[in-house]
Amino acid sequence: MCIKSQPIKKNENKKTIKRILSVKSGKKNPFIDTYELPSLSPPATTTAESIRGKGCKPAILIQGVMPRCGSNYVGKLLSYHPDICPYPNEIHEFPVLKHADDLLRMQDRFFSTYGHNKTRMGPIDFLPLFGSSMIAYLQSFSPEKKRLLLKTPYVDNLNLFFSLFPHEHLVIVLRDGRDVVRSTMKTWPGKYAFDRLCRSWDSSAKKILRFHAFHAEADRPYLLVKFEDVFHDPHRFVSDACEKFNLNERVYPYEKINQTPVIGSSSLKSEGKVTWKGVQKPKNFNPTGRWKAWPLKKKKIFGKYAGDTLRQAGYWSDFEWVK
Repeated sequence: MCIKSQPIKKNENKKTIKRILSVKSGKKNPFIDTYELPSLSPPATTTAESIRGKGCKPAILIQGVMPRCGSNYVGKLLSYHPDICPYPNEIHEFPVLKHADDLLRMQDRFFSTYGHNKTRMGPIDFLPLFGSSMIAYLQSFSPEKKRLLLKTPYVDNLNLFFSLFPHEHLVIVLRDGRDVVRSTMKTWPGKYAFDRLCRSWDSSAKKILRFHAFHAEADRPYLLVKFEDVFHDPHRFVSDACEKFNLNERVYPYEKINQTPVIGSSSLKSEGKVTWKGVQKPKNFNPTGRWKAWPLKKKKIFGKYAGDTLRQAGYWSDFEWVK
């Protein structure tokens, strides 16, 4: 039997609809963009550890300042380690942290639907429960239980990382914003406004600097690297990463470093398009400092929107670069 729905009378359920809309467009969660975070409840912490597997070693997650930051290269270097399982289930980008604020909004709705729940759970407990579930899911694609390697070129919600992934490790990749903007413009010509990209890098780099300032004195399992340093001295980066994340450096195949292909280069295109399959690195290939070919006008625009953050990140100490 097919039951026909009855037409909704005018003004019927207005209160219900208004309540739903108010929840969906409600106030910003107080824990987004702040480091004054509540502690995870003990049940959430222990359950998250159980979900991901107590015997599984910490996954290594790469978070880059923004697309074109060199996260592919950093990930490739780490993927050579025999104890690493890179990008399980072919999940080549893992933007979970980028959308962690949606988990907090969902928890707000969970509480608003039945207020008693708010007294039974911690205010950010959804984060570790979801994050650990994703790690467990991807761990199922690594039968040898190797260390997972995941990456994404975004640092949105970076302040929530250790709440979302309390049992994992982190690599943050920073890159000179001038080269990031230049590479983005060449990779996707006409897609983005120049000043918008400058502001985007400024916002993301500030998140990284704030994260580092907050956690630098704490014993947190993360490594902040500059793409330029990794590119010019990859052996040093690998050594530092092995020490930081308790990887056996003696088994790392250092001979593979010089064979690393160039992935997604904005200058080494295939048939006029950026290729993500990788191409052989030409002799004297150097992706750093290409912004120097900018006209003075572009340099001044970048300096206007992101110059101070660029200085705080250690990329310049005077204004000679805009002359």
